[in-house]
Amino acid sequence: MYEVAVRDMPTRSLLSLIQRVHQDEVVLAGQELFIHRLRGGGVPRIEEIAGAPFMIYHGEVSADSDGPVEWCWPVPDDQAAEIKDRPRDVGGRRLWCGQPGRRAPRKVVR
Repeated sequence: MYEVAVRDMPTRSLLSLIQRVHQDEVVLAGQELFIHRLRGGGVPRIEEIAGAPFMIYHGEVSADSDGPVEWCWPVPDDQAAEIKDRPRDVGGRRLWCGQPGRRAPRKVVR
């Protein structure tokens, strides 16, 4: 059994993308988005642990089930408005910037 720890994080603006993927596609999709498109494209990030990219599983992801996964990239609040006004295309998908609790338009790719 794994031990679950809780960490308090500050409110942050996030660039996020939700996509339905199978288990064998999660790592490759995350690498393509986080490493090649966002970091390689110079998208700004918050420093230290608060700026660490993360994923949220919104459903079951397995070899048989393509569940929705959300990839999140924290961005500096002072640059979030500029990023929000210029959504970035990623492989025919659209990335949006917003703060948790305040829903930004998101496109679910099936």
